[in-house]
Amino acid sequence: MKNAQQHILIAELALSSDAHILRGLLEAQNITVFMFDEGFSSLTPADALAVGGIKIHVPFEQKDKANKIVNAFYENLKKESIPKCSNCDSINLKYDIREHIKHIFMNLLTFFTGTNASHGTRSFKKCLDCGYEN
Repeated sequence: MKNAQQHILIAELALSSDAHILRGLLEAQNITVFMFDEGFSSLTPADALAVGGIKIHVPFEQKDKANKIVNAFYENLKKESIPKCSNCDSINLKYDIREHIKHIFMNLLTFFTGTNASHGTRSFKKCLDCGYEN
């Protein structure tokens, strides 16, 4: 049997912003939240994963309620990370290697000639539903 004073790890996040959003979601449901390694991760974000990221703990007796919120949070992060067409919101995108090679060539031309021939950064994806180039 777990002691009422013990807490349990429910999430490890690399980004401080994600950790604070999750903390806010948990606290809005009256769940006590303990965050660890936030200071180190905020100072050196590139090394955040070396220490396991920002760790979020909750009291053991609140873990079931907290896990539901954490699972919904992670599911929402997955949905937002799927690339979508900027024009029609379709996820039916195709990577265009020709545009990528053209971009590399233009950047090399810019580097060797000292001119500004770059087209900036693009993802080179074409929507197969509406034809829009994202």
